[in-house]
Amino acid sequence: MKNGRKKILFHSDFALVKTGFGRHARSLLTYLYNLDKYDIVHFCCGLVHSQPELEKTPWKSLGTLPSTELDRQKIQQDPTLARSAHYGAYYIDKVIYDEKPDIYIGCQDIWGVDFAIEKDWFNKI
Repeated sequence: MKNGRKKILFHSDFALVKTGFGRHARSLLTYLYNLDKYDIVHFCCGLVHSQPELEKTPWKSLGTLPSTELDRQKIQQDPTLARSAHYGAYYIDKVIYDEKPDIYIGCQDIWGVDFAIEKDWFNKI
């Protein structure tokens, strides 16, 4: 927590995509952003970690997939790993470590966030 503001890590579809989860993310994150009480990091399912489109939001947005083509190709060789990476399993620990959120909100189908429940950090934030 910096400057008395709690940091929220919101894990869902990107707020600018036209999916149900994306629309809910946009609505909720816009509301929280406008309160000006939280630092927000949006962990966006299925997008490349540093995809330029992620810069279109006023809060920090990060994709769940590796930025390098080589890393993405390696992941695609294993269908189970590819699916879990799409939902965030590949980067979730790094994002938690780097961002140090006070609050984690996973808003996705249960198979899209169930891996987070098993993490050591889950009950600590």
